[in-house]
Amino acid sequence: MKMFRSLIYLLLASSMILLASCAKLNGEGASRNPAVDENGTCDAYLSQSDVCIDLIWDTKSSNGPKRSFYLEFYNPDDRSQFIDLKNDLEVSLWMPSTGESSLGKVEKMNPGQYYVSDVYFARPGTWEIQFKLKKGTAVVEQTALSYRY
Repeated sequence: MKMFRSLIYLLLASSMILLASCAKLNGEGASRNPAVDENGTCDAYLSQSDVCIDLIWDTKSSNGPKRSFYLEFYNPDDRSQFIDLKNDLEVSLWMPSTGESSLGKVEKMNPGQYYVSDVYFARPGTWEIQFKLKKGTAVVEQTALSYRY
């Protein structure tokens, strides 16, 4: 019985050491991403700029393949603080399985708020909605979110 109890203690101690060695301290590792943090609510996230993106479908636009939506860019720590982008915004759709793409028409409404129209889903399937911040023709930063059409 004493040997059995010693074996149980050894197994417990080994498990605790193994678990502790796998744990990461808060904030350690990859860059902070509120889009996937348990408290985050972003649809997409620009990590270099530390900006959240929310996409809101325009309910007045067609439910067909040609769609429109609103984008809001905001401070991850304060949802009410919209961020005015320093670079040009390009929004496109891309279907990884076929390579098809569609470039949206971007209109700035207010600081941190945009309307994207004329995006075209050529066929049902999984698409990426890509967000690119550009300075001239150079892409400064980009991110994407997956969307099933």
